[in-house]
Amino acid sequence: MMNKMNPLVFLFCFLLFSCGEDLKPGLRESTADSVHGLGLMTVQTTALSQGGALVGTVRSSDRGVLLARIDGRVERIQVKPGDRVKAGELLLVISENTALQGLRAAKAAVTMARSSLSSARANLDMVTRDFERYQKLYRKEAVTPQEMERISAQTEVARQQLKAAKAELNRVESSRASAQMNLSYNEVKAPYAARVISREVEQGSNLMPGTPLLTLDREAGWEVETALPETAAGAYTVGEELGVWVPALNRKFKGRITEISAASDPQNRSFPLRLALEDGKDLRAGLFARIFLKDQLLSTLLVPTTALVERGQLFGLFVVDKDIVRLRLVKTGRRVGEQTEILSGLNPGDVIVVDGLEKVRPGLRVEDS
Repeated sequence: MMNKMNPLVFLFCFLLFSCGEDLKPGLRESTADSVHGLGLMTVQTTALSQGGALVGTVRSSDRGVLLARIDGRVERIQVKPGDRVKAGELLLVISENTALQGLRAAKAAVTMARSSLSSARANLDMVTRDFERYQKLYRKEAVTPQEMERISAQTEVARQQLKAAKAELNRVESSRASAQMNLSYNEVKAPYAARVISREVEQGSNLMPGTPLLTLDREAGWEVETALPETAAGAYTVGEELGVWVPALNRKFKGRITEISAASDPQNRSFPLRLALEDGKDLRAGLFARIFLKDQLLSTLLVPTTALVERGQLFGLFVVDKDIVRLRLVKTGRRVGEQTEILSGLNPGDVIVVDGLEKVRPGLRVEDS
C-alpha cells in the first residue's frame, strides 16, 4: 500500500511545484483589455462671457399678518383679498366678548375709588383739626398725655387711609385704561397703506387671542427674490443695480441688490439674492420677473457636447486616468455653440475621450495608435 500514491495527491503536488515560480501566493495576474484610435482632449479653462437673465418673483418687503388681540366672534369683515386700504382704515369688527363688560366694571370701580378718596380726605381734615385743638389744650395742660397720644394715632391712621385711597384710585384708573384698550381691539384697523392678500377668518368665526385675521402687503418697498448661480456669485455686491423686467406690466424697473446669502443652496448650487425695486403702483406680490445680469468674463470649463455620455438623467465623461478609462459623472451648465459648460466633476488638466466613444467602456487601457 505504501507504493500506491493517491492520484489526487500526485496531481496537487505537480501543480504546486510547476506553478510556484510564476505567481506569488495571494495574487492573480490580470491584464486589462486595450483600445486604440481614440480622440483625446486635455481640458483647459476658458474665459466665457457671463450674462443672460435670472428668473425671480416680486414680493413685498413688508408682509404682515394681523392677529386678534382679544377673544370674541367676527361680527363684520370690511375688506376682501385684492383691496387696497389706507392707514387707519377699518378692516374687521369683533363682538361678543368681555371687553365692554370689563370697561363698565372698571368705570364703576373708578367711581367707587374716587368716593373713597373723598371720604378719606374729609376724615383726615376732621382729625387734623381735632389734633390741632388738642395740641393747644395740651400746652395749657388741659388734656392728659394719653389723650394726646390717642389723637395723634388717629391722625396717623387717617393719613394712611388717604394714602391707600389714592393708591386704589391709581390702580383702578390703570385697569380702566386697559379695559378701554381692550375695547379698542374690537375694531381691527390697517396699520399702514397696504393691499389685502388673504382673509384668514370668515364672518361668524370664533376667535382667541393670537388668531390670524388678515394678511397685508405694504404698498411700498417692493423687492424681487431670485437665485444667483455659483459661477456668478463673486461678481456682485450689495448696492449694485441691475435691470428688472416685469412682463405682466410690460415695464422695466431698476433693482438695487440689498442682500446676497452668505451660503449656497445645496439643492440648486445657487445663492439667494434680493433686489429692492423702485416704487411702482401697479406692482403686486407674486408677479414673474426677469433680472438681467451684467456681462463679464468668467473662467469655466468647456467640453464638446458630443463627448457627454447620458445615463438616465445624469451626464458623464470618459476620463483617461493613468491610461485607464473611467466614467466620471459631471454637472453641466450652459450650451455654448457645440460645447457644454461643466460646473463640477471635472478639473483643468483632465484628459477626456472626445472621439471614438462607441469603442469605450470603463476599465479599458488606452493604447497609442
